Amino acid sequence: MDKIDDLTEKAAGVLMAGAGQVPAAPAALGDEAVRVVNLLFERLCAIKPAYRQAWPDDKALGKAKREWVRAFMAAGITTVEQLRFGLEACRADPSDFVPGPGKFIEWCTPAPERMGLPSLDKAYQQALRISHPASIGCEHWDHAAVYHATLACTRTALLSLPADRSRSKFERAYRDIQNRLLRGEVLAPAPPNEQKAIPRIADPAVGRAALAGLRAAMGGARA
Repeated sequence: MDKIDDLTEKAAGVLMAGAGQVPAAPAALGDEAVRVVNLLFERLCAIKPAYRQAWPDDKALGKAKREWVRAFMAAGITTVEQLRFGLEACRADPSDFVPGPGKFIEWCTPAPERMGLPSLDKAYQQALRISHPASIGCEHWDHAAVYHATLACTRTALLSLPADRSRSKFERAYRDIQNRLLRGEVLAPAPPNEQKAIPRIADPAVGRAALAGLRAAMGGARA
């Protein structure tokens, strides 16, 4: 994928240059990165007619470019593909106003299904199910992304944390995996299931005896 070069402090200063356009850049910036940043803001201005509310003049536009690029670097938004997803979401957004960089960065990570991955709900439920000790030996991962997100969270944390915190932790890890894929990274495959059967822990005869005792205590009612 095309890369947006890492923009140093020197490059960030160049982004503030006059007329809201990035001029011919030093080698540290890269002509392609300059072109991508200028094109991105050109598209944003075309999509959002009230863009002057956020960027009333060229000086403000230049400052915005600098801050957005810094936000992109901090969030790992480094490919044209990620920006393309962000622009698609921006076009679908009904507001006439320019989003903040944080909102645009959220848009740069599409729903997992658009990338051929299981949905967040499906991935999280699978992570919980396979993290349970009862699943040892019968693990089957729908996608390597689910496996790596589970590994990043740790199985113990997914099962022991309160449900809302457990899900939030997994969502962050899953989104991080999505961004790695968008940057062109190839994930290692999930390990194969080598254990074909789970050894029985309880004696079936003991279980039947306990069930019979329970029925007797309930007056002969059937379970």
